[in-house]
Amino acid sequence: MTATLTRDDARDIVTKIGLDFSHVEIIHDITFKQNELVYEVIKKKTSIEENLQGIITQIKSISGRAIVYCATQKDCYEIADLLRIKLEDIDGKVGVYHRGVPTGEKKCTVEKWKKQHIKVMVAINDFGLGINIPDVRLVVYYTMSQNLSNYIQETGKAGRNGSTAKYILLYARRDVRILYNIVAGKRESSLNDVVMENEEIRQVYLRECQKKIWEMIFFCETKFECRQSALTHYQNWKENNIPPSEPSCERCDACQLRAKETLITRDMKMSALRLLKVVEALKEFESDAITAKDVVDVFCKSKNTKLKYKELEIYQEERDTVKLTIDEANRLFNDLVIRGMVLTDIILR
Repeated sequence: MTATLTRDDARDIVTKIGLDFSHVEIIHDITFKQNELVYEVIKKKTSIEENLQGIITQIKSISGRAIVYCATQKDCYEIADLLRIKLEDIDGKVGVYHRGVPTGEKKCTVEKWKKQHIKVMVAINDFGLGINIPDVRLVVYYTMSQNLSNYIQETGKAGRNGSTAKYILLYARRDVRILYNIVAGKRESSLNDVVMENEEIRQVYLRECQKKIWEMIFFCETKFECRQSALTHYQNWKENNIPPSEPSCERCDACQLRAKETLITRDMKMSALRLLKVVEALKEFESDAITAKDVVDVFCKSKNTKLKYKELEIYQEERDTVKLTIDEANRLFNDLVIRGMVLTDIILR
């Protein structure tokens, strides 16, 4: 049993246990939508101190408790130490939980959490599974989740008593390196021995992980689509027939921004075709790897375009498409990756 499951995830689970998906009946709810949850994606700043300023204000404003999720053990300790300093009135009530903590200490920390002796828990994202704590009012992601399925699963850890709870995700593209390091370095808890030892299976697994990271990037960089609706549609099974125009939550950061802006609808077909043309031109010209930034810079004729690419015909020709900003072109590129029209590979150097 699980609270959240996409069709692809269900197929993957069934395959791994050696069953034929067409012979398996899966009972699932139509939607996981929870109106008490408020989502917000914030652009991540450079230093931990800068990022925690707003979070500390949020922690002080809630009557309940908070969880701060980190990708690494190092971040857990650094953030916990800073919180203890900045939140002097709750010093001693900041807990740390991750796989590296000794078993006895982890059990003690969980018991303190259950008994409300800890107000803020700084943890790796497997914390909270199977623990029903009704008064969690704030969940912060210092690093984005590895994929949307995990993110959706983790959103069930706050607002369990029906009261409003907030989910804040600090987003930066540079964190992709951290996430992929965890996966490629075989430090993800879902990796089993078969995946770790069979290189062919592992490469397929890593390719799928990359696709899911791009989906997470697309979610974070979306400016106007309701966060709640986006997650509902991602979780949706085709036979549920959830309408594309499902009501927005009107409370997430995207809904708040949309209410302030005048939106313009554009047909992006010609822009998408031109972006694919740029990818092909760069692939033919460049023997080394090209990056998403290279593609977007050439597409937008950015002043930051590498000098050698400015000699290309695709760069010099007049554009016959709507002019896009760098951010808009990045979102279009992300969409093409998610749709499988552009193949990418995350390279760790």
